[in-house]
Amino acid sequence: MNPWSKEEVAAAVEDYFSMLQKELHGEPYSKTAYRKKLLIKLNLRNAGAVELKHQTISAVLLTLGLPYIKGYKPLENYQTLLLESIDTFLQGHPHILSGLIAHARKRISSHIQRDLFFRNIEVDPPKRLRAFPAKKRHLINRLLRKYDFVSLEGANLFLAGAGEQFVIDFEKARLRHEGQSQLADKVGRHPEKEDESGCDIHSFETDGKRRYINVKTTNCDFRFPFMISLSELAFSDANPDHFYLYRVFDFSQAPRLFILKGRLKDHVRLFPASFQARFG
Repeated sequence: MNPWSKEEVAAAVEDYFSMLQKELHGEPYSKTAYRKKLLIKLNLRNAGAVELKHQTISAVLLTLGLPYIKGYKPLENYQTLLLESIDTFLQGHPHILSGLIAHARKRISSHIQRDLFFRNIEVDPPKRLRAFPAKKRHLINRLLRKYDFVSLEGANLFLAGAGEQFVIDFEKARLRHEGQSQLADKVGRHPEKEDESGCDIHSFETDGKRRYINVKTTNCDFRFPFMISLSELAFSDANPDHFYLYRVFDFSQAPRLFILKGRLKDHVRLFPASFQARFG
């Protein structure tokens, strides 16, 4: 099969974003119906090829820190043409970009705790992917600065607060399940957060040792990137035996989480996102 042309890629991107808009608004839609309409515009492609292309679009959006359709599992084997096509589409459709930004700022409340619900929501952390080639990495870094969805969602205090309460409920349930009700009653937001800004919640191991928890919450998938401050990074370095990052994901639909213990730099790749400017 011949490589996808620029026009075919553009058609697939437009089709994908039409579905993504409906998904973010909670509106029903048929992937099959969209695929049939798209196939008419393509040059002898089949349904399998369209499925793979939609998966690569998911991978690009995930890399750029933008929401994607969860039904299309990210497939990393994509070319720079797809990056450029998505950039062109978003620039030509500012209302769609505004919708993504609104999704990042979406107001949300805390979920109600379910009895022993922690049994079903903790998953293994994602594995680290291989690094991108230099040319692709340069383009990705430029687009990351352009579409700063990750920091917008990270600044959503309603989402952050609801995620912290979710983790408090999770920790209380975990300790009670282990027969540590007295410790469970002491779990809460860290009383010294201003001084120890790398910690959101104080909890405990079953033997009574401290567990310092930093919570990062997203409405997106579990591979979605998140913001880390210098103080949070330093706190994880200084407290490797007691520091835990709880990544809460899919929060508005079916909240789950994974846990990273110890130094954050041992688990993730870190990218500079901002700088402090001073005169002297």
